[in-house]
Amino acid sequence: MLCSWHEGAAVVFLLAVFLWPLLLAWCFSRRSGFSLVQVLVLFPAMVFAYCLWRARRRNVSRRPIEGGGIIVCNHRSSIDPFFIQVAIDRPVYWMIAREYCERPLL
Repeated sequence: MLCSWHEGAAVVFLLAVFLWPLLLAWCFSRRSGFSLVQVLVLFPAMVFAYCLWRARRRNVSRRPIEGGGIIVCNHRSSIDPFFIQVAIDRPVYWMIAREYCERPLL
């Protein structure tokens, strides 16, 4: 009897550990303009940017989520889009040059 109680507690604990982040991501996606998939990708990106590279947001301006905007980067590195997505409080849609789509291996 004792063994089954411990197994049941372990199953409940593992479900809580794995389902809790999904529940948080779902709640965040409901309140923000991000979809659930975007939130699931954004959270690990935020952990890497803020913890691993110690990125910080300075002079954050609170612009309304409505309407569009254009962000132009100089592509100093291949991880520029990574940092831009973390720094912006709204979904970002990327444009890429046609030659990269026509010849993706070059």
